[in-house]
Amino acid sequence: MRIRATVQDENEFEGACKRHIVKLIRDDPGSRWYIRVSDPRGCYAYDGWWQVGTVEAAKAEALRGAGLTS
Repeated sequence: MRIRATVQDENEFEGACKRHIVKLIRDDPGSRWYIRVSDPRGCYAYDGWWQVGTVEAAKAEALRGAGLTS
């Protein structure tokens, strides 16, 4: 599944997928990700911490956790 990115680097990502807003942030490459996915109404579909990993792995977890993929 594709996420349209508005911000992306190794420690931060923001984008949209299926009208949901996906935000990922961490302090440095050795830190856990904080993931927040908001649905079109502004309610959180995912809000929490996830393990250390790449931005690509964190994006995949955000989509899975928000129920946007299987």
